[in-house]
Amino acid sequence: KLSSAQQSRPMRIVLVEDNKSLRKGITYRLTDDGHAVDALENGDDAEVFLRQEQCDLVILDINLPGRDGLKILNGLRRRNDPRPVILLTAQTSTEDRVAGLDAGADDYLVKPFAMDELAARIKGETGIKTNERSYWLTHQGEKRNLAGLIYTNIQFPPDCQPPGIRVGRT
Repeated sequence: KLSSAQQSRPMRIVLVEDNKSLRKGITYRLTDDGHAVDALENGDDAEVFLRQEQCDLVILDINLPGRDGLKILNGLRRRNDPRPVILLTAQTSTEDRVAGLDAGADDYLVKPFAMDELAARIKGETGIKTNERSYWLTHQGEKRNLAGLIYTNIQFPPDCQPPGIRVGRT
């Protein structure tokens, strides 16, 4: 989960929605909730913006003028961009939802939706982060937190760890 400091700071959210009234409604709700919102109305502008700017979350309509939302999402994932993405769409079939999730979306919301549901999904996407897990090492009875440390060159066979050393994750 996000630390209390991260939860209390406003998030920067990029909203890409071509429907003007929906874009305004979502923007008002998110700013009322304390977030900073960059609202864009077409896929070409979104593609450029997302390459140049950082944000905490992307809310992305699928059917956009210019580049469609799935192409934008595919580009983000090809670039190994880890930002969470919530797709918005009027497409209701299971196949459409699966296609969006398979493309790398973190969540999928079908229009029309309640603003409270969007707010809950935003909390869900930003409230569970694997990088906030506690990694630890126990050696000679001492437990050491490995937060922020990544070891990529240590490889042990699956059934073997060095004697007296235990690595775990909570």
